[in-house]
Amino acid sequence: AKKLNDILGHAFYSQCLCMDEYDMNDIEHESLFFVVASTFGNGDSPENGQSFAHSLFALKTENNEVVVKKQLNSSTLIRANSLRNQKQERRTFVTELSSNNNFNRRLGNVRFAVFALGSSAYPNYCAFGSYVDTLLEELGGERLLKLTTGDEMCGQQQAFIKWAPEVFRAACERFSLEDCGDVMDFAKSLQSAPVTASTVRLQDCAATDLKEALSKYHNRKVQQCTVASNRNLHSGDSPILTLGVELNTEEGVEYEPGDHVGVLACNRSELVEGVLQHL
Repeated sequence: AKKLNDILGHAFYSQCLCMDEYDMNDIEHESLFFVVASTFGNGDSPENGQSFAHSLFALKTENNEVVVKKQLNSSTLIRANSLRNQKQERRTFVTELSSNNNFNRRLGNVRFAVFALGSSAYPNYCAFGSYVDTLLEELGGERLLKLTTGDEMCGQQQAFIKWAPEVFRAACERFSLEDCGDVMDFAKSLQSAPVTASTVRLQDCAATDLKEALSKYHNRKVQQCTVASNRNLHSGDSPILTLGVELNTEEGVEYEPGDHVGVLACNRSELVEGVLQHL
């Protein structure tokens, strides 16, 4: 969120606030509203997002006191998000019906985008971010970019550094701002961020068996195998190369014809040592 604020600050007056620090009385007067929403556990709201989500939902209701007392959990968020697909089928009717209802257009002047963080290891992936994105749309906000997610299990940082320049460009185009080339170069420079303790999450851990560590990291059952044979199934004159690879597997490996296999090749020790020296 702070990186996004640095980019936006070159063209807009922007502020970066935690959800529990934001004054919801200001939201109807915002021109741009970007949300970077994390999740807790199985798609639940983080602690500092509870009051924000309650207040946002309360804008749709006449009785705020009842809503604020309810507890947000993954089941609540999933039920709310599931309504989104149903509403897509009757979008035209809903738009016409709500055009004369100012209450449903409380955020009609707000342009927004949401970047949701989560882990695909949980079934309710990024449920809280999706919930916030849905509420902003239902309150009449104009979505600049569709909901973008960052998966803790795979490429979360890469997803953000791709999204940040795109959402900045969309904001500039929406407000007809020109000569943003220097800022776009700055935004794209995020993609070449150095590998440091601030850009890579490092943690101390005890030495672990390689197979066990890979299974935990990829959230898949990993088996260690050796290559028994590797041969080309076509003749030497054929331009097509199809390899038949036979593996010596461990005992207890069960598979059926047609099953897919993912290969985690060993890195050369000198490459591993070279990377470790820079951490």
